[in-house]
Amino acid sequence: MEFKYQLEKYKGRKTRFTCPSCGAKFSFTRYIDIEKDQYLSEEVGICNREIKCGFHKSPKEYFIENKLPFENVKQNYRPIIKTIPDFVSAEKVSESLVEFSNNNFVQFMYSKFPKYKVDKVMQKYKVGTHDHWKGATVFWQIDTVYNVRTGKVMLFNRDTGKRIKKPYPHVNWIHSLLLKQGEILEFNMSQCFFGEHLLKKDKTSNIGIVESEKTALICAIEFPDMLWLASGGLSNLNSEKVNILKTRKVTLFPDNGAYDKWKDKADNFGFKTSSLLEEKGSKGQDFADYILNY
Repeated sequence: MEFKYQLEKYKGRKTRFTCPSCGAKFSFTRYIDIEKDQYLSEEVGICNREIKCGFHKSPKEYFIENKLPFENVKQNYRPIIKTIPDFVSAEKVSESLVEFSNNNFVQFMYSKFPKYKVDKVMQKYKVGTHDHWKGATVFWQIDTVYNVRTGKVMLFNRDTGKRIKKPYPHVNWIHSLLLKQGEILEFNMSQCFFGEHLLKKDKTSNIGIVESEKTALICAIEFPDMLWLASGGLSNLNSEKVNILKTRKVTLFPDNGAYDKWKDKADNFGFKTSSLLEEKGSKGQDFADYILNY
């Protein structure tokens, strides 16, 4: 059956709001009454910062709190037709693979690791430079048949390697920029793992999964015997996306404080979970920070 109340599909920043719990901008997805084509109350939705916030108020909770009858089955139900995902042209990837002098993230990596190692990993993972913000990096999501699912644009401080969040949003997407510029008229996004295209040639290495692209790249330099992927978030560790890993030996490396949630996911898929950061890391630390510090 089709539900009457559904989380709004992503159609650019205008469809993401300030979280009523943690206050993060452009991180809150609201529920929509699809029969009336309107939002429910402002606090009814889910924060996309699953680990650092995790706020979620469902329509059912809202209706119970306000002593209203709750029915979540859409009237005049019609079967949902699965939409084929759209892809970004490979030319966009090629255009981004330019000199790294204007790429803050790569310049930071040069300060921590030998240049030849950094260049090799950036080329392997198809890391690009983008002019949406001066010094920005684009992390392309390319699947095993080399379809470009999208690209995540982020800005880093070239001295500290930390993301610059203000006055910018913490992330933008290539397909959103193309929609805004009128280069495409619509886009159905279906994400894959960052680094997923490497599975095509490397069929034997054990797999390490971390949350952020930055961490995957640092791990790829420090621990090259494993193939490192970035999920981009806990929600992307779902049955659809991990199906491609069903014959591989996989270990998840959650940030400090996120071990229990990631282990629940890992157990569902038969993966292992590293407790390294839970035992030795500091609060909120990710694997990249641990490597750089120790």
